[in-house]
Amino acid sequence: MQATNWKRSTAAIVTGTLLGLGAGLILAPQSGAQTRRHMHVLYEGARENLRSQAQSLGQRMNETAKQTTSACRRWLERKLFAEHHAVNPKRETAEGLPLVVSGSR
Repeated sequence: MQATNWKRSTAAIVTGTLLGLGAGLILAPQSGAQTRRHMHVLYEGARENLRSQAQSLGQRMNETAKQTTSACRRWLERKLFAEHHAVNPKRETAEGLPLVVSGSR
């Protein structure tokens, strides 16, 4: 039973493909060379569009990575600073100023 269904499905796909190709050849408004040129232009446009979108995505990902790194660094610095002052609240730098983790804002 399954073999018969498979054969019928395959035959239907092949028949449909051949009918579609035949109808396309009969009803084609352009010559083959014109159609190929048109398809090449469409391909080049799609390729350029994809390249542009990939470049834009790469730039956005790069910016997001920088922002995430910066946010994580600030969080870690605040956490370390808070823990340090919880253990030793009166520690100061050599100049007598409160200790500040380098790079914090």
